[in-house]
Amino acid sequence: MKDIILDEACRSITVRDGDCNVTVPMAQAIIRSLAVNAAKGQHRAQRLFAELLAATERSRAELHERLLSSAIEYKVAWEREACASRNTRDHGSVSTTAAPGSCYRRHTERVGPVCRSSDQRIEG
Repeated sequence: MKDIILDEACRSITVRDGDCNVTVPMAQAIIRSLAVNAAKGQHRAQRLFAELLAATERSRAELHERLLSSAIEYKVAWEREACASRNTRDHGSVSTTAAPGSCYRRHTERVGPVCRSSDQRIEG
């Protein structure tokens, strides 16, 4: 049943758009029709469209929040590792490749990951 529903949602149909015909997936045609009916004042269409829009925006915001959180966690972990490495002067303890921009070179010798400032303390 799921395959049938997905096949129908993706099936292309021709719809009228102003003076011309356009080919769109069935799902897009249905949402387009719902939005038009909502704009014309049909209360059921307005309620359903508002619910779909709110759910979509909420889903996008949650995804954005998860991605941002992951990026921050990654950055904080690298800063901790870089500072620990710099403080102990044991550059061999970094088990993965240094994060871009976290090390600098002096002539051709790699100095290693560094903190933004020597007195900065990273809380975790």
